[in-house]
Amino acid sequence: MNADDAFCTGCWRSREEIAAWGIANDATRLEILGKLHERREAAGGGKRRETRRRGPS
Repeated sequence: MNADDAFCTGCWRSREEIAAWGIANDATRLEILGKLHERREAAGGGKRRETRRRGPS
């Protein structure tokens, strides 16, 4: 957790959002997810890097 703004620096959710995630309905989860991009950018983080996908083996 980032002490300055009380958000997890990995997922950008608050403690309350993390605690409620397991019982949250889809609408609530989408609302939380909608806030994460804004929080990351406000904290100076850019876009997430794309991961390389492996092709069929």
